[in-house]
Amino acid sequence: PGAVTIKKTPNVVAREVGQTVTWTLTVENTGLGTIENVAVSDVLGSGLQYLSSTNGGSNAGQTTTWDSSGYAALASMDPGDILTMDLTSTVIACEGLDNSADVKWGCSPSVSCFDTATDGGTATASVERIVKTPLIDFSPPDISFNYCEDYVDLSFVITNLGDGPAYNL
Repeated sequence: PGAVTIKKTPNVVAREVGQTVTWTLTVENTGLGTIENVAVSDVLGSGLQYLSSTNGGSNAGQTTTWDSSGYAALASMDPGDILTMDLTSTVIACEGLDNSADVKWGCSPSVSCFDTATDGGTATASVERIVKTPLIDFSPPDISFNYCEDYVDLSFVITNLGDGPAYNL
């Protein structure tokens, strides 16, 4: 019988908001028989935005898929065959920086014989967000306090100008 595994590398990668990350998905027929109608899917977390994919990957929203219509080698994989594809995304938020990939193969295009999403073996990866020190700008107002009052409300605008050294407040 056929068997299939999927891996993602790197497993964890450090990035800042605005930077890109590329993962390589590796699909391998680890069984003793040929597998056919192989399909791969990768779902990006909400903090990642699809940028590109190789080998005929087709994207819709947060999900990128590969099948034999875009990557002919997925039509049939012999034992020991290894296929790779890349997915590149941009970090757009501070949360939702994970993604998962699954592979399935079928007895026909519409009948799945094995699917890592339900049978186990989902490949996962994530971004470790690099926290940057903000460059802030502010102009505090003139402040005067009455010695006999318990408190005084005070407010002023602080603007984040981007990356850079922080002011000591």
